[in-house]
Amino acid sequence: EGYFDVYTDADRPMNIHVKGNLVQVHGTTFNLKAYKNENILELSLMDGSVSFSTAGSDDQKHYLSPGESLTYDMEQDKFTHSCFSKDNVTVWKEGGLYFRNKTLDEIVRQLERTYDIRIVILNEELRQIRYHMAFVNNESIEDILRFIDNDSRVIVSRRGDVVEIY
Repeated sequence: EGYFDVYTDADRPMNIHVKGNLVQVHGTTFNLKAYKNENILELSLMDGSVSFSTAGSDDQKHYLSPGESLTYDMEQDKFTHSCFSKDNVTVWKEGGLYFRNKTLDEIVRQLERTYDIRIVILNEELRQIRYHMAFVNNESIEDILRFIDNDSRVIVSRRGDVVEIY
């Protein structure tokens, strides 16, 4: 994940090749999320102009307006456009976490990256539970797991170095 602030140069636009796709930058501030081993790419535009095209389809560009996010599911070849609050997208730069309508599966992957721990969801049905949560006060992983454990739909326990959710 990266936050970019790029100077406008009409003669030399910045091109970012990510997972075979192309982000063209035309002087802007944006956030780009494309984690290894994940099929989701998320581009959020703060200011300026960016376009996105998938591998081999330069003629089908997706242009974003400031305050708009583009999520591309590479596995399903599906695009989703949505609006966002700048603070929610960039909260990670200050060490915070923000989950808006994210599945438990998506949240667990982010927690594993952020806290370098292993979390296993033992009940497959729980993976699709959606949450809206924000952690902006330097909460520890224990604080976050305790918050999730307070949801009556799940139980969180720790077995050595592995966190289990069932």
